[in-house]
Amino acid sequence: MSKKYIYLSNNEKRIFLDSINNVVDDISIDSVRMNKLIALSSEYYFLKDDRKSFVLSKEAFEIAKQTKDSFSGTDIILYGGLFSRK
Repeated sequence: MSKKYIYLSNNEKRIFLDSINNVVDDISIDSVRMNKLIALSSEYYFLKDDRKSFVLSKEAFEIAKQTKDSFSGTDIILYGGLFSRK
């Protein structure tokens, strides 16, 4: 994120993140897309937008499951606390 991002209002930050999210949807490399989703999820989390944070975390988790990326999948579980181990 740029230095300008820090000074935006929370509403402006959400608009900015939404625009990035639209670009992330077009990324075809799973590992890159997953990392961007995790980063976006954390930003939404800090903006208290739990719904978007959860949706993006879950999407990243599903990519990790599909690609059998257990390391990143574990990171998502531990990072967000949104999922639990069975």
